[in-house]
Amino acid sequence: PPPVRVGLSDILLHVECPYQFGLRRIAGVQPAVGDELGFGEGLHELIQRRLESDSPWTSDDRRRHVEKYVNLPYMSENGEAAARSAIEDRLEVLERLGVFDLAVESEVDVEVVLDSGIVHGVVDGIQREDDETVLVRDWKSNIHDELVPRYERQMQFYVYALRKQGKRVRKADIVDVGASVRNHKLVVRDIDISDRNINRLVTTVERSLRNIGEGKFHPNPGPATCAACDMYRLCGKRWKQ
Repeated sequence: PPPVRVGLSDILLHVECPYQFGLRRIAGVQPAVGDELGFGEGLHELIQRRLESDSPWTSDDRRRHVEKYVNLPYMSENGEAAARSAIEDRLEVLERLGVFDLAVESEVDVEVVLDSGIVHGVVDGIQREDDETVLVRDWKSNIHDELVPRYERQMQFYVYALRKQGKRVRKADIVDVGASVRNHKLVVRDIDISDRNINRLVTTVERSLRNIGEGKFHPNPGPATCAACDMYRLCGKRWKQ
């Protein structure tokens, strides 16, 4: 049989709860969506475009890009206008903080071949430092506490993938855009990228790849796991106090 090839976001779902992965990726059950759908994706898209731009954006530039690239299909007209304005404000604050002035390679594809399959993903940004090392950075519109373990695994795997390519990764962090705007300073969460933690993650990912190949999607209910699951309300295996 061909090797299992899975996106990083999907394999991390299986790491948290194989049953959730089975519902979403095997059975095709989709979670409910809120009217804010598209906000985070639109902000992320514009951050990447600004990083790739050769010059700062004016207010008109930001407004034009927001109108073109932000899609908010479930919002009311007033809600959409407020959300677009909020995205413009976030971009303006990040501009003032100087985060777009750094040497950053954005949207970097990575793929890792492991014993049990292949994992692929896209790194938000790789910032090159003066000493030839790199900082791996991700952007979140807001950091939710229940999702932090998933964020950490995501970044640790990116570090592993980039080191396999020969890059000297010095640090990894996640920018909390919402908190940065509120505090008018860059708010980041540093990620533990010690060899011990990264090796433990790779072993866990290997096990998940093997179980996906064997069709094993057992539930893993618990307070932390279920708090981060979009399938909680419809899952018959969910954690119950």
